[in-house]
Amino acid sequence: MNDLSEIRSGSRILLHTSILLYARWGVSPECRALIKRCQGKAVQGVITPFILADFCERRMRQEATSGYIPSDEIVENRPESPPSGPIVYSRVAPPLSDRPDIVRNLTVYADDTRALLSGELELTSVHPEDFLEALFLQKMHGLVTTDSLSLAIARRLGINEIAAADHAFNAVQGLIIYRPKDFVPRT
Repeated sequence: MNDLSEIRSGSRILLHTSILLYARWGVSPECRALIKRCQGKAVQGVITPFILADFCERRMRQEATSGYIPSDEIVENRPESPPSGPIVYSRVAPPLSDRPDIVRNLTVYADDTRALLSGELELTSVHPEDFLEALFLQKMHGLVTTDSLSLAIARRLGINEIAAADHAFNAVQGLIIYRPKDFVPRT
C-alpha cells in the first residue's frame, strides 16, 4: 500500500469516490491535501461520470438524512439474527425517490457536485466498449459496477494509478493504489 503523500507531482491518477467524500467531509486531511494538489495542477486528478454520479448520490443522501428527513420517519430495521453474536440494528430512512419534496430542497450536494465540475479535475468520457471491459473486470476481480467501469475507463486512458480509501482494487494486478493513512474506512 502506498500513502497519498507518495503520489508524484505530474502524475495522472484516478480519484475514487471515497477520496472525494473523505476530503469533502473533512475526515481525512490527506484526502483534502490531495484535492488541493489537483487544484494546483501538481497532480492531474481524473474522475469518471460514474464516480461523479456516485459522489452526487452519496452527498444527496447524506444531506437529506442530516436534516431534511424527520427523525420519526427513520425506522429501526431489524435484520435476521446472525449465526453468532448480537442482532444488529440499523437506522433506515425512506427512499429519496419517494420524497421529491425533500429532493427539491437539497442544495449542498449540488454545490459540492458543481465544485467537482469546476475544472480542477478531469472528467473523462465513456465509450461503449468500456462497458464490455467492465463486465470482464467484474468477473475477473469481483468489482462492483461503478468500480469496474471506472477501472475500464482508466485502463483505456492508460492510467494505472488510483487513489482510493477502500480495498476494492486490491486484487487488480498492475494497478498502483494510494490510500490515506489518516482514515480507516469501515469494513
